[in-house]
Amino acid sequence: MEDGDYLVTAEALFGRPTRDLSRVRNLIIADYQPGKPRGLEGVNKEDAAAFVRQFGLALTVYGLRDDLFEHHQRDFHRYTATLHETERQLRDLTGSVRCFRANVDMTDKRERSAVMNALST
Repeated sequence: MEDGDYLVTAEALFGRPTRDLSRVRNLIIADYQPGKPRGLEGVNKEDAAAFVRQFGLALTVYGLRDDLFEHHQRDFHRYTATLHETERQLRDLTGSVRCFRANVDMTDKRERSAVMNALST
């Protein structure tokens, strides 16, 4: 936590209890570029996986390679097993959902409504 950060429960935000599990239906890569055409663009699963591998995996995003290696007490086989499992989970996720790149202004009511309608079908 940093100065100015705060925590709030999902129940406080949404006014009802949360669920332990939910089904992921869509993977959205946010790519807001106001000067370019707006909307959702379907992305093939391989491209989505490649993008998420670089921008969504904690090992890459937060530079945790060394931390994970130390966590496994520098055991090469345990470390690489975890890397393979992470890759498998990524492939399973991107292979089981619809993948999109979104250039939308979610503060615009019409754009938000169009996106939410498209994603709910």
